[in-house]
Amino acid sequence: MWAQPENVVIVNNSDHQIIVTAGDETVVAFQGKSIEVPFPDPEALSGGKIKIETALCRLQYQLPFESDNYPWKEKANGEVALQLESDFKLYAIPPASRLPLRFTSFARLQAGDFPVAPIATRCWQTEQEK
Repeated sequence: MWAQPENVVIVNNSDHQIIVTAGDETVVAFQGKSIEVPFPDPEALSGGKIKIETALCRLQYQLPFESDNYPWKEKANGEVALQLESDFKLYAIPPASRLPLRFTSFARLQAGDFPVAPIATRCWQTEQEK
């Protein structure tokens, strides 16, 4: 079992520029780039959730606070790395990752809590509907 990480790195391998909100911190991640935010606090008002927004969708994720399924838990060093794919799931990747990895290099290692699927999704047809 891992101890709750201090930080989460999100590598954006989706087809969209994204805005990530974790607690009080909001950061923009361009396609092919990564961002680092504090791991969401389960005791906070946000309930420990991360929000990801694209031009036409708003998604909410509940990251696992305790997990035996993060494939690199021995190397995590207070950090968990996740890669957002175009299916809007967050896949576990090695903690030192800062650039997109090929899906085939980590897909078979996903188990249990990973990939993390959105718990809430809201999308619009146009920017004006937002």
